[in-house]
Amino acid sequence: MSLSDQDTTPGRPGWYRIITCFLTVTISLGACIYTTYHSWILVSRGERATATVTKIETVKVGTDNLDSPIWHVKFPTANGQSRQATIDASFSRVKVGDTINVLYDPTRTDQVLADRWISLWGWPAASAFLFFCFLGETFRLSRDLMMSHRGTTTKQ
Repeated sequence: MSLSDQDTTPGRPGWYRIITCFLTVTISLGACIYTTYHSWILVSRGERATATVTKIETVKVGTDNLDSPIWHVKFPTANGQSRQATIDASFSRVKVGDTINVLYDPTRTDQVLADRWISLWGWPAASAFLFFCFLGETFRLSRDLMMSHRGTTTKQ
């Protein structure tokens, strides 16, 4: 079965699907590099602290309006100052007053994450997974398109 036989969308040839996959590969690679870089910088330069959860709020996220909890935390820095931050907490359940370990960048106040693998490496791992899935699909579609093209040119 050739690629053109599989394509049921009128006006969208096989090369259109290859371009779509290629763009998805490019975007997922960019997301992987971006998130990995920021996690690596935080792990290599960051300081660890024990934070206290001071408030938990729920915000609506996305077009489906899914609830996503946000933790407000307060923690002492390495130089003894007190600092407050918010952390996306969709992966764990805590109560106000609980303590969690955080990793923060002493030079940037907006760089604070829970000191857990999923917080630091979850997005890089997910975007790398998507990258490899769509890269494989791009190669498969390219191979199928080339095979169908060779099949039609050799028959004529």
